[in-house]
Amino acid sequence: MPTLHLVVPPTHPLHISSFWITLIGKFMCYAVVALAMDLIWGTRNPLAGQGLFFALGVMRSACT
Repeated sequence: MPTLHLVVPPTHPLHISSFWITLIGKFMCYAVVALAMDLIWGTRNPLAGQGLFFALGVMRSACT
């Protein structure tokens, strides 16, 4: 996707704006952190790992 942003001219239909590049990058970073936390906490106790994972998601959505 960053390649499409750099190579394709802004008038082309396949051009991706800077806003979408940064938004997708943030989503991917959050996904990596969420998977890492779920794997780390899930190895000790599967139920506690899932519970903490969802609790952090609820706290995050409540703060925004």
